[in-house]
Amino acid sequence: MLDINAITDQTELNEYIKSISGKTDTKELIQEFVLGIIKNSTNILEEIDWQSQRPDKGTISLSNVEDHIVDIMKYLISVMLEFDIDTNGFEQLLIQKSLVIRKKIDYDKFLNGVRRKNKTIAFDIDDVIANFRKTFIYYLEKRGFDIEGLEELQHYSLFKNYSITHNRAEQIKHESVGDGIYSALELIDDNIPLIISNLYERFNVVFLTSRPYPQYRRILKDTIFFLDYYNIKCDCVVFGREKTQYLENDTKVVAFFEDHPKHAIEMASHGIKTFVMKMPYNVDYPFNNKKIKLINNWNEIKTIVNKIKE
Repeated sequence: MLDINAITDQTELNEYIKSISGKTDTKELIQEFVLGIIKNSTNILEEIDWQSQRPDKGTISLSNVEDHIVDIMKYLISVMLEFDIDTNGFEQLLIQKSLVIRKKIDYDKFLNGVRRKNKTIAFDIDDVIANFRKTFIYYLEKRGFDIEGLEELQHYSLFKNYSITHNRAEQIKHESVGDGIYSALELIDDNIPLIISNLYERFNVVFLTSRPYPQYRRILKDTIFFLDYYNIKCDCVVFGREKTQYLENDTKVVAFFEDHPKHAIEMASHGIKTFVMKMPYNVDYPFNNKKIKLINNWNEIKTIVNKIKE
């Protein structure tokens, strides 16, 4: 196994490069390191004669390829050092990235028609599975906002509740994602993993979320880690503000669980039985659709899904 710690002690090398190049500005140094990465990547392409119109050199030199890879890794470590990135946990980051890639491949297969079961049950994540509002309110409190309690919220948008301007709201959203808010969420109910695990044995399980991915790339990772941490099974996580678009990929959705009135109405308009987790901002909403029913908790969800035939 690769021992990252054994190869990261090159601070002295970075200092030497600074002395011989005369460059001490961090941006200039990182530029040099990235150019080194690009140059060695190009050298690998040259080794394999990637331009088909050029004559083939014959046997690829594996030792040359290995040497270029080593140089690329050394340059990458130099970049990490300049950014003060902790190299001790880098191996774990590689493992985590592998988990994300495996999950994304599974999700893509599902969206391309690979199904385990005949019927699908879909869930929103935030404030149906994950207690996002509680976490975000605590996040705002730590930032000095004088805010009301969760039970007094009258708007779906937290920012509307606290009269925060749009620009300030976007800034806070950006910072909260960078601080990993989506990886620090609690469950709405501790029984959720078991309920969904049992559901997973009978149906396809899909999570439809309006979390702003790919606008914020780390949201995919944080969402996957959240599900993995609580051992919540699913076939696919679909990101997007227009959740009904998923129905173009899957015509077998038999139930959808949501908290946002807009998404509930849109899904119900397509004939999907939609269940809305009761919140202060939706309890008095005029849904006017027989396909929509308000529910109070996960005990009710368990009862509902147990009645659905496979």
